[in-house]
Amino acid sequence: MKPKKKVFKGIKDCIQLLFKYNKKYLLISITMAIFQGVIPTLTLRTSQQILNTLQKNDTTIKNLVFLLFIYAILNIIPTVIISIYSYYRTKFNKKFEKYIDELLLRKTLELDLKDFEDDEVYNMINRAKSQKGIDITTMFENLVNSNSLILIKN
Repeated sequence: MKPKKKVFKGIKDCIQLLFKYNKKYLLISITMAIFQGVIPTLTLRTSQQILNTLQKNDTTIKNLVFLLFIYAILNIIPTVIISIYSYYRTKFNKKFEKYIDELLLRKTLELDLKDFEDDEVYNMINRAKSQKGIDITTMFENLVNSNSLILIKN
């Protein structure tokens, strides 16, 4: 199998495994990636408005205070939401890691005793144990973040 096809098959398998375990995680991750990409743009636009307002002589204080309030909200709310998301992601990773361990245990129950004597099978089990579910979630998050950056830049 070509390396490109292996990568795409690996990504597809990761997404299917995550989808099978928890569909909500996929939706939340995609939403957060878009949110994290849009907020800097909104903050930049708001700061431009504040500077334009300050440069104009005919602006009211009410308008300036409103823009400063929006700017503060755009800086505070994302920090809170990202903190909550980080907590959710950490909790999800722990549960998903446990789920992967259970899948691994179920698969090893299907093996015969002489399968464990085979070096290749033993090495495969050890690799699966060491990688756990964190690599899968990290791969998915990197994929989502890179795609959201591409969409937002265009």
